[in-house]
Amino acid sequence: AQAYPNNRHVWHEATLAWFYWWDHDPSGFGDHIEPSWMARVREDLNDSACSDRELAARLDVMDSRPEQARTAVAALIAEGYREPDFMVFCAEHGLCDEQEARFPEPENTGR
Repeated sequence: AQAYPNNRHVWHEATLAWFYWWDHDPSGFGDHIEPSWMARVREDLNDSACSDRELAARLDVMDSRPEQARTAVAALIAEGYREPDFMVFCAEHGLCDEQEARFPEPENTGR
Protein backbone atom coordinates (compact mmCIF):
# COMPACT_ATOMS: atom_id res chain seq x y z
CA ALA A 1 0.00 0.00 0.00
CA GLN A 2 2.88 2.36 0.72
CA ALA A 3 4.30 1.76 -2.76
CA TYR A 4 0.96 2.74 -4.40
CA PRO A 5 -0.51 5.44 -2.16
CA ASN A 6 -3.06 6.62 -4.74
CA ASN A 7 -4.40 3.22 -5.76
CA ARG A 8 -7.74 2.60 -3.99
CA HIS A 9 -7.79 -1.07 -4.95
CA VAL A 10 -4.40 -1.68 -3.34
CA TRP A 11 -5.54 0.04 -0.13
CA HIS A 12 -8.79 -1.94 -0.12
CA GLU A 13 -6.96 -5.25 -0.50
CA ALA A 14 -4.36 -4.25 2.10
CA THR A 15 -7.13 -3.38 4.55
CA LEU A 16 -8.78 -6.76 4.00
CA ALA A 17 -5.42 -8.41 4.67
CA TRP A 18 -5.04 -6.33 7.83
CA PHE A 19 -8.50 -7.40 8.94
CA TYR A 20 -7.70 -11.10 8.45
CA TRP A 21 -4.42 -10.65 10.32
CA TRP A 22 -6.19 -8.85 13.17
CA ASP A 23 -8.96 -11.48 13.20
CA HIS A 24 -6.34 -14.22 13.54
CA ASP A 25 -4.03 -12.46 16.03
CA PRO A 26 -5.46 -9.23 17.51
CA SER A 27 -2.72 -8.92 20.10
CA GLY A 28 0.08 -8.87 17.54
CA PHE A 29 -1.63 -6.57 15.09
CA GLY A 30 -1.37 -3.12 16.65
CA ASP A 31 2.40 -2.95 16.70
CA HIS A 32 2.69 -3.34 12.93
CA ILE A 33 0.04 -1.03 11.44
CA GLU A 34 0.17 2.74 11.53
CA PRO A 35 -3.13 4.07 12.91
CA SER A 36 -3.00 6.81 10.26
CA TRP A 37 -3.25 4.14 7.52
CA MET A 38 -6.52 2.85 8.94
CA ALA A 39 -7.87 6.39 9.27
CA ARG A 40 -6.93 7.11 5.67
CA VAL A 41 -8.75 4.02 4.44
CA ARG A 42 -11.88 4.95 6.40
CA GLU A 43 -11.83 8.50 4.97
CA ASP A 44 -11.56 7.21 1.39
CA LEU A 45 -14.48 4.76 1.60
CA ASN A 46 -17.43 5.34 -0.72
CA ASP A 47 -20.73 5.15 1.19
CA SER A 48 -22.61 3.97 -1.90
CA ALA A 49 -20.32 1.02 -2.74
CA CYS A 50 -21.27 -2.25 -1.04
CA SER A 51 -17.67 -3.47 -0.89
CA ASP A 52 -16.61 -0.23 0.82
CA ARG A 53 -19.49 -0.46 3.29
CA GLU A 54 -18.46 -4.04 4.04
CA LEU A 55 -14.91 -2.85 4.64
CA ALA A 56 -16.22 -0.11 6.95
CA ALA A 57 -18.06 -2.79 8.98
CA ARG A 58 -14.83 -4.77 9.28
CA LEU A 59 -12.98 -1.64 10.44
CA ASP A 60 -15.75 -1.01 12.98
CA VAL A 61 -15.24 -4.52 14.38
CA MET A 62 -11.49 -3.91 14.60
CA ASP A 63 -12.17 -0.60 16.38
CA SER A 64 -14.50 -2.29 18.91
CA ARG A 65 -17.59 -0.58 17.48
CA PRO A 66 -19.97 -3.53 17.07
CA GLU A 67 -23.16 -1.47 16.96
CA GLN A 68 -21.92 0.55 13.97
CA ALA A 69 -20.81 -2.68 12.30
CA ARG A 70 -24.18 -4.33 13.02
CA THR A 71 -26.02 -1.36 11.49
CA ALA A 72 -23.90 -1.49 8.33
CA VAL A 73 -24.31 -5.27 8.05
CA ALA A 74 -28.10 -5.07 8.49
CA ALA A 75 -28.35 -2.44 5.75
CA LEU A 76 -26.20 -4.46 3.35
CA ILE A 77 -28.17 -7.66 3.94
CA ALA A 78 -31.46 -5.76 3.52
CA GLU A 79 -30.19 -4.57 0.13
CA GLY A 80 -29.40 -8.17 -0.89
CA TYR A 81 -25.62 -8.05 -0.48
CA ARG A 82 -24.53 -11.61 0.28
CA GLU A 83 -20.92 -12.07 -0.72
CA PRO A 84 -19.79 -15.39 0.84
CA ASP A 85 -16.85 -13.92 2.80
CA PHE A 86 -19.08 -11.14 4.07
CA MET A 87 -21.69 -13.60 5.30
CA VAL A 88 -19.01 -15.63 7.11
CA PHE A 89 -17.66 -12.41 8.65
CA CYS A 90 -21.06 -11.28 9.91
CA ALA A 91 -21.86 -14.72 11.38
CA GLU A 92 -18.47 -15.14 13.05
CA HIS A 93 -18.65 -11.72 14.67
CA GLY A 94 -22.29 -11.98 15.74
CA LEU A 95 -23.44 -9.20 13.43
CA CYS A 96 -26.27 -11.21 11.91
CA ASP A 97 -28.17 -14.23 13.10
CA GLU A 98 -27.32 -17.70 11.88
CA GLN A 99 -30.42 -17.87 9.68
CA GLU A 100 -29.45 -14.68 7.85
CA ALA A 101 -25.94 -15.99 7.27
CA ARG A 102 -27.18 -19.09 5.46
CA PHE A 103 -27.41 -18.99 1.72
CA PRO A 104 -30.85 -19.68 0.28
CA GLU A 105 -31.32 -23.12 -1.22
CA PRO A 106 -31.36 -23.08 -5.02
CA GLU A 107 -34.82 -23.20 -6.45
CA ASN A 108 -35.86 -26.44 -8.11
CA THR A 109 -36.43 -25.61 -11.76
CA GLY A 110 -37.90 -29.03 -12.53
CA ARG A 111 -35.06 -30.11 -14.76
